[in-house]
Amino acid sequence: MSKIDTALTHWKNKASVRHWYPEFIADEKPDYPLELLPAFTTPDLEQFEAQRASIATGLWLNYNWRTIQAEEHIALPAIRFLVSQKGLRTTVKRGLMQTATDEQYHTYFHTLAIDDALKRYALAFSPALSVTVKTMQAQLQEEPDPFNRELIIVAYAAVAEVSINAFLETLSRCTTIKESNRALVDQHNRDEAIHSLIFIEATHDLLHALEPQQANFLSDAIEHARDSFLLHDFSMYETILAAHGVHAHFSTTSTSMSRDMRGVDKLLKTLRA
Repeated sequence: MSKIDTALTHWKNKASVRHWYPEFIADEKPDYPLELLPAFTTPDLEQFEAQRASIATGLWLNYNWRTIQAEEHIALPAIRFLVSQKGLRTTVKRGLMQTATDEQYHTYFHTLAIDDALKRYALAFSPALSVTVKTMQAQLQEEPDPFNRELIIVAYAAVAEVSINAFLETLSRCTTIKESNRALVDQHNRDEAIHSLIFIEATHDLLHALEPQQANFLSDAIEHARDSFLLHDFSMYETILAAHGVHAHFSTTSTSMSRDMRGVDKLLKTLRA
């Protein structure tokens, strides 16, 4: 059985959208593991300790919201473009359609997670786009060619789908957070393990169908997207902590939130072979 056939069978038997629904059961654990924050110093350490639970909820809210934005701004637009391309195998397109169904379901259950968390969050929730989405949108505005703009979105989606598992795996293993939250991330992680395989196959198919100049553009775009995903977005942390009366200075050398890019590096190596 080929990798794509395995992925299609997996979706039928194990995809979250077919077999799982989130349950939000209250417990005393925090919403998000503060130990995953990048290293920082603050003159307001006592305030930070007093506000730990609310800060964790604020981080959980933003994590879910930014996950939704990644699905809506990156993954789903890329899939819509890819399934319209003649160079992709039928089985790969089927896998992408399954992926789109998964991503829409992820948007739904992450929205439910936000609704649940807002019940225990006393502050205003004012999220902002991540640095990755902002960087992609800036590149799209600067690119005059419509087809190249589609390739930029595909590049970001490929990097997102191939690299996301490392952080999801870390978060899903955090037994220090609410079990409902951990279970939700674990289900997302299980789906993304298959999406990674599908996007690698789809990217290879697309590359072989493109003209050489377009293929080079796609490879370069994936490399640029890779660098964007490795950028730390400290604004979310600073905003949430400041809302709780905590002024923090984050270490710019911290790599605690960096993604595992080995899969992306391997993809780039094969694309440039």
